[in-house]
Amino acid sequence: MAITATVIAEDSRLESAATRTSEELAKHRWHWTLDESNAARVSLREYARLVRRDERTIRAQANAYALLAAEQETAAAGRRNFSEHLERARVGADKEAAIDAIAKAGGTSFKTARMKPDVVRDVIDTARERVDRGAESSMEDALRRAAEDRARTERTNERLKQERSERHTLRYTEIEGHVAAAMQRLRKALDTAEGVEFSDEERELIADSLGKLRAVLNLIDVRIVGETNINWDAELAKLGGNS
Repeated sequence: MAITATVIAEDSRLESAATRTSEELAKHRWHWTLDESNAARVSLREYARLVRRDERTIRAQANAYALLAAEQETAAAGRRNFSEHLERARVGADKEAAIDAIAKAGGTSFKTARMKPDVVRDVIDTARERVDRGAESSMEDALRRAAEDRARTERTNERLKQERSERHTLRYTEIEGHVAAAMQRLRKALDTAEGVEFSDEERELIADSLGKLRAVLNLIDVRIVGETNINWDAELAKLGGNS
């Protein structure tokens, strides 16, 4: 058997000494499965069986290190680190391309975009539909367009949400200002009334005005707190309009 007990023990040591996504562990697993320079290598399935680990984990790590090793041979700028290669190794081709497109359109990382499976699925479905009906010539273009459209829609929705929030805050502040001003005027009215001997007619007129004031306060209370189908214009008309 090509894989010795020493190799298996080293796999166990690396896994316990670091995280399961460690580059060193991935390199070890790659060397004994995919490294063509190693004549003693075995299949991914056989290696997983021997070290008693999930084959998908072994495959993802070995493939991730293979991508990293290939990229390190070039002098290209902006090379990805091992963690990102591992993230990519765990997904399929269309999914990887979709996540790439979503990350680029939204200005986020591959890892962040991958954490939104519903978005990824929707972008892939939309792209496939566009390709099927001939709206796009390639899946790559369709994914890019679908991701850009979704990002644009999300930005628009976020902007509208922010505008609604700002309008809400402005209205709240405006109402608070009106109520505060009314309370000040009413306190002045209360102070002014102290010690005044009003005639019967004057008391009736003031009582009528106070009744209208209470009605307006009730309408304000219902409009803000309650949920009714009140005809506000009609109710205000009963009170004499703006009087």
